Amino acid sequence: MNQKGQATVELALTLTILMVIFISLIDVGLIYYNKLLMNHMGQEVIAIVRKEGSETDVQNYLDTQSQLDLNKLIISYSTSIPAVEDTLISVDISYEVPVIGPVTSAVLGTSFTITETYVTKVE
Repeated sequence: MNQKGQATVELALTLTILMVIFISLIDVGLIYYNKLLMNHMGQEVIAIVRKEGSETDVQNYLDTQSQLDLNKLIISYSTSIPAVEDTLISVDISYEVPVIGPVTSAVLGTSFTITETYVTKVE
């Protein structure tokens, strides 16, 4: 039996499995990273609305400060802008993260949608 050939086959099988696991971990990391970015964005949008900001102020923030792809981002408000005192501000944010790994795309599909809701009271 040829030991070099056996070692090469074992290496090829092991590297394939390790690469699939590595790419899956990258996908999970990207989803979590985008979730953290959305969390920061939600807090900033609420802060802008609380400080009597306008829709233009929110859009300017998104255009200049957001690290997310604005074409995949959906933001909705449940209050008038600027917010009135003693009302609740609710900001819903959805973002579609592309999935690149073969295993994670088999489980999650070609994209994964993150949805976050932020609520605060204007005082």
